[in-house]
Amino acid sequence: MIAKIVGTLESIKDDYVIIGINGVYYQIFLPSGVIQKLRYSDQMGDEISLYTLYYIEGGFGGGNQFPRLIGFLDEIDRELRLMEAEKAEVDALDQRIEELYRKLHPSDNLRTIAGVGEHTAPVFVANIGDPTRFPGQSTFANWTGVVPGAKQSSETESKGLRMTKAGPATMKWALYQAGQIGRQWDPQLALVYYRQMVYHGKNHKQAMGAVMSHMGARVFTVLREDRPYELRDTEGKPISKMAARALILTKYQVPEDIRQERRRSKGRKASTPGAQKEERMVAGRMYEAARAP
Repeated sequence: MIAKIVGTLESIKDDYVIIGINGVYYQIFLPSGVIQKLRYSDQMGDEISLYTLYYIEGGFGGGNQFPRLIGFLDEIDRELRLMEAEKAEVDALDQRIEELYRKLHPSDNLRTIAGVGEHTAPVFVANIGDPTRFPGQSTFANWTGVVPGAKQSSETESKGLRMTKAGPATMKWALYQAGQIGRQWDPQLALVYYRQMVYHGKNHKQAMGAVMSHMGARVFTVLREDRPYELRDTEGKPISKMAARALILTKYQVPEDIRQERRRSKGRKASTPGAQKEERMVAGRMYEAARAP
């Protein structure tokens, strides 16, 4: 990348200048305000310094693309222009992704799932492709890797360990992001998270693993059947978005003392099944105490 050019000002045109350096002449495009400054300053033939930005002008769809070397008198102006260029590229990329997403999933039913939004829906479609390639929900869950691992020997079996390393990383990222938002608006997801934290002694990431599994089931079903998702309460009855949020705030907020305890105990495990059972009982008692009048 050419960050700065110091050379002789050879020529000033409507939107660019020619800078000469040891027999090599550079065409550098300048903002109109900089062109005017150079014309009025009478610096023709003098040595000048320009902070430069090199980029390719053109769209993602191919076609005509042109290299551009843009100059600025001030380094800060160049950095601001760089930020604008990067934002324009991101916006163009987002637009192209949305076009491809709408082509592959014209109904846009995925975004009817609470938590699935502008960025996560295309990730799901891109990773899953044709949902009918999965015989059923269990096969899909195994593919995502959002299933608990297990260790087993001739004498012992340990379940509820961290998730497997199988599955696309972007798929897990999207499930986590969608789950984080979804559990704040979907009472059923909120209940899953609540039970894991309050009654089963899980920390936030472990509880989110369970939420991700349920989110994955929603995504798979909506894509496979291509129908909108209907928000329901914990008894399976249809519920509005605002009523769902109110229900979650009223009944499924994890008490702060339990959150703090989970943070302190993160990474610790009960040594025996009996100790694990006692830990769950203690968590339940803590919750009841927190809810007592």
